[in-house]
Amino acid sequence: MRLYIVPNINKDTTNEVLDFVQTYMTNHGHTFVLDESEGTILPNDDQYDAVLALGGDGTFLRGARIAYHFNKPIMGINTGTEGRLMEIDLENYQDLFPKWIENDLAIRTLECPLIHYVLPNSKGGVAINEVACTILTSVTHFDLINAKNRVVYATRASGILLCSPIGSTGYNLSAGGAVLSHTLDAFEVTPICSFSGDKYSKIIRTDSTYTLTSDKAVYVSVDGEDAITINENEKIMFDKAERPLLLQKIA
Repeated sequence: MRLYIVPNINKDTTNEVLDFVQTYMTNHGHTFVLDESEGTILPNDDQYDAVLALGGDGTFLRGARIAYHFNKPIMGINTGTEGRLMEIDLENYQDLFPKWIENDLAIRTLECPLIHYVLPNSKGGVAINEVACTILTSVTHFDLINAKNRVVYATRASGILLCSPIGSTGYNLSAGGAVLSHTLDAFEVTPICSFSGDKYSKIIRTDSTYTLTSDKAVYVSVDGEDAITINENEKIMFDKAERPLLLQKIA
């Protein structure tokens, strides 16, 4: 097994697990690459077979970007306070990690649909969790329109989220959205502090291209990264990413 490891080295518990993982890999003839770049430099795709995230959901997100880029599966060991997407925890990693490495563990590889987005400046990419549009003062009117030019969601709110199923347990859940099955072929739209119009989250299909507009300038942040400003009535485009994220779960 060739493994690419993405750790949160700021946690003592992570370093304990990392020591165990590195020792096991070395002693049993496996190889690994340790990410020390904070996700800014991607490894060569021929260096590993899977990605292992050690930390919480933030670390998982870092690892998921790498795993998606090279179409590799990702497994997580939760060493943080929030690890909803991690499959192994501190109580059982010494037993389950070796079994996973040696293919002695029944594993399901889930195909989790993700969001492809394009901003007005032509910058585009794939959102693992969500695309968040927010306004710092007052409220604004949002319209989400599908490929048939029909409004599928409209609200006056302080913000709006479009999340993938795997991202439904993050910002979306905090905003009152529903938790979706990771493999559900759907997206979720959730308002932030809705004032009028649609006040609840809505599940939408993935087989359409969507356009989101606002009657005021908004800040757009993808997966919690630094926000950029989108002017009023400029269009943000969404559709389904060309391939899913491969998430490994114990069967």
